[in-house]
Amino acid sequence: MRDWKLVPPDGGWGWLVLVGATVVNMLIPGTIKSFGVLFVEFIEVFDASASTAAWIPALCYFLYSSLGPISSILSLKYSYRTVSLLGGTSAALGMIMSFYANSVGYLYIRYYFYVIKLSNTCYLQ
Repeated sequence: MRDWKLVPPDGGWGWLVLVGATVVNMLIPGTIKSFGVLFVEFIEVFDASASTAAWIPALCYFLYSSLGPISSILSLKYSYRTVSLLGGTSAALGMIMSFYANSVGYLYIRYYFYVIKLSNTCYLQ
């Protein structure tokens, strides 16, 4: 009998990719869909009107849905791995920086630029 050595086609990184994709698919959509729980807190903490606070999920859904083609173009120009790595890193930085938000405007910029726009690169077409 011959000794066979099984070599994974992805170089052994498949499980890490699976874990990373699972975390991204739980955190980002989970944050978007659980906004109703945070809505009252945003109004009280930031002393914002309901319409101002309502822009947070509106921008989030818009950017989350519309930036797929850009991530596809970037993935074709660069590698899928590079684009996904940069997107995941920027999503983590955006979440961390959103913790220090002191106004709704700051939250618009930090959360949506880093988390939604750049994490969308993790959802490759």
